[in-house]
Amino acid sequence: MLESAMSTTSAPNPTHQMQRFDFTLYTQGVEGAIQGENRMELRPSHWRGWLRSWTLRFLLGVMSETNAKIVLENLFGTIESTADKKHRKGCVRVHLLPKRTGDPWGELSKQSEKTPDFYIWKGQIQISAPKDILGTILLPIIKIAASVGGVGRGWRRPLHFFVKPDSKRKFSRGTHLILTRVGGSSPYPMSLDPVDWKSLYNQWTIAVQTKWGDRGTPEHLSAEVFSPETCAVYAVPGPTEEPIDFDGTQSHYGTQKTSSSMALTRGIRPGQQQARATTEAKQNRSQTIQWNTSSSTQTRGQGMNLIYSTRESAPPRDYKGNVNVGGRAASGGSKSSFCSWVSIRRVDQPHSEAKTDCQEIVCLFLGKQEAQGFNRDRLQFLRDLEQIETSQHLFGMRVSSQPEQVR
Repeated sequence: MLESAMSTTSAPNPTHQMQRFDFTLYTQGVEGAIQGENRMELRPSHWRGWLRSWTLRFLLGVMSETNAKIVLENLFGTIESTADKKHRKGCVRVHLLPKRTGDPWGELSKQSEKTPDFYIWKGQIQISAPKDILGTILLPIIKIAASVGGVGRGWRRPLHFFVKPDSKRKFSRGTHLILTRVGGSSPYPMSLDPVDWKSLYNQWTIAVQTKWGDRGTPEHLSAEVFSPETCAVYAVPGPTEEPIDFDGTQSHYGTQKTSSSMALTRGIRPGQQQARATTEAKQNRSQTIQWNTSSSTQTRGQGMNLIYSTRESAPPRDYKGNVNVGGRAASGGSKSSFCSWVSIRRVDQPHSEAKTDCQEIVCLFLGKQEAQGFNRDRLQFLRDLEQIETSQHLFGMRVSSQPEQVR
């Protein structure tokens, strides 16, 4: 179940636990355009989809596909199960809450007509679930999900900009998610210690076994599955500069009172605002948010450089636009659109050897393994990832464990 900030808060279930997170999300935009207005909206459904999809990725690594979907439905609910046609209410509740007097719908950057825009969202996420599910099953999933990607549109890439060759225009891409547990003093994502990744995942599998017992053997699926046998996670040097002034942006954002936040104070939904509120929103757009560089390549670390590799690169590769690796975007969500098999997140931890102030966490989903091995292009990407100088293996598959013969 998912509820927004405007929902009536019911009495807490005594068998449930609750955890709140502060979030700041920088993004190219999300699929939630406000009717009649030329701007986007961050909706509760984006967070529900984020948590639900990551939970499924984890469950598929420890049980059969049918049972994984049934467990998922028991957690998040369904009107009619695809597995057995049953109705399930679900036991996980997610609230999207305003942060203090701010609002969770955010602000649009507007540096100049020549620089790409991006959106900034702030608020709180409150997650409640039975005690034996929240702490040992959901929170580990959230911790890893926040470590390898963002939320909403472009979640598989760090915030950067992309220049279209045909038009020379710059477009913002990706997300940057800062998630902090309320009561904590630091962002929630994982450390860069492989021992922590292995330990957390092992603790999670024990919790799942204790809760649901034997639910069958994981199947060889052509899908995103998070497990030591189906994905690989590496840390590689990040770009030499952050793409934007995150500290300055957060400071400036805190001084803004947008029309969306004023609408929440009045009890009006953002989509119901009057024309005057729309004008106020445009006037309040930040003029001080700065991209730190005018070069698109300087907004990419070594993981992003690898995913952008093409046949013209040295050595020649076929990753960008490849449906088996980097994915392929298509306008209007047509059938020719394919998601990337690689998720990359920028983390604010210096790389001592490469002398960069940040790093990139690269998560490769290898997909279905047949008798001949994994997909050739994804396995080659794994080899290239491991061969990046100063790369660090954090979790999952390694090149040395794979057969040379691939399809």
